[in-house]
Amino acid sequence: MFAKSGWMSDVQEMQVKLTNQASPEQMARLASTPVPPPAPPVPPAPAPRVFVGQGQFAVAGRGQRPDENPELTLQQEVLRVLFENNPDRAIEIATERLKADPSDPLVVANLYMLANSKSDKALPMLVVLAKTSPNSKVRQDAIFWIGRSRLDKDALTDLLVGLVPSMTNDDDSSAIANSLSQLNTPKAINALSGMASDKSKSEKIRSNAIRGIGQSRLANRSALLEEAYKGSMDNARVRRQVIVYLGQSKEPQDVAILANVASNDPDISVRRDAVTFLGQMKT
Repeated sequence: MFAKSGWMSDVQEMQVKLTNQASPEQMARLASTPVPPPAPPVPPAPAPRVFVGQGQFAVAGRGQRPDENPELTLQQEVLRVLFENNPDRAIEIATERLKADPSDPLVVANLYMLANSKSDKALPMLVVLAKTSPNSKVRQDAIFWIGRSRLDKDALTDLLVGLVPSMTNDDDSSAIANSLSQLNTPKAINALSGMASDKSKSEKIRSNAIRGIGQSRLANRSALLEEAYKGSMDNARVRRQVIVYLGQSKEPQDVAILANVASNDPDISVRRDAVTFLGQMKT
């Protein structure tokens, strides 16, 4: 009777949390059982009313949220325990689940477990997902977690830049630009400078690269923004993006760059933006 209880998954999840261990049966289900879709929400029953004198009060009972999936949360806890105790096996199971379903909710929602694991297989798997997953969320999440792995930051920069040629989607390439900006090292920001000036890249990618440069704290930030400006004479909107970040500074070098843009840019909208920012700079 108790095995069929609607609370059994919750009980098992609590057992796994408390003991940090999962049973062989739970491991087997993790490896072979897809997570069932959540049941359609059932309209809540009217709350009982308790009459006290002339007053009337609704009594709320504890209930499960309609969007919760007890089996999913149980398997997530089992996966966490497996990543702690046997990360190589956890990666094998995650790989097989994604082969069966590229949108597998258990793996897609928990790539951070993969990224934080101590397995040597973790980073190669993230690279494969970033390059080949048919699921856009998986690709972009994999790129995000690659940028936060334990590898040396310069090595991560090389890895992320190496992914760029295999990216056919603007959102994926923009995710790489965002990860490079988070590294915030000279090598990573120089890589963004190359992306910003690459006329073969889309406007979205180039603008995201410029944002990464503009938000960096490097000593040569102004020089890189000026280089991005000069490399973007083909696109006025990209140049206007450069102006935004130059205008957020009080450095004399940025003032000089903006003054030159205000006088000489071939597009009146860019010149107007430069003049506006010059007027707002308290220097």
